[in-house]
Amino acid sequence: MENNGELILFPNDLPDHDYKELYRLTQEQIFKDFYPYSKDHQQVDTPTPQELRMLIFQLLTQIIQDSPSQLGAILYRVDISEKSARRHVAETNPQNSTQELSGLILRREAQKVWLRKSLS
Repeated sequence: MENNGELILFPNDLPDHDYKELYRLTQEQIFKDFYPYSKDHQQVDTPTPQELRMLIFQLLTQIIQDSPSQLGAILYRVDISEKSARRHVAETNPQNSTQELSGLILRREAQKVWLRKSLS
């Protein structure tokens, strides 16, 4: 797996895949799943995994501050159960919970992109 810090996104043993394209597609998936919260954010041409995680962190922070009741709907769109998210967050330091949830969401968004790309 390609390991970018703590971000494990895509297998790196497949030379025919363009990782920059996979990151771009992951960014598009994030914007889709986090709409309407993502509409005020700018997409970048070649996002890095760290930029994607920061984007999710910013979106989660905005949701938690503005309308925390919508967090469950976002998790549903991303396809992460609230129970799984709560368990994951409970296992971390409370100060880092949004950061940890950002990583969990990023891994799931990347997985969706990877599956779609590899099955097409």
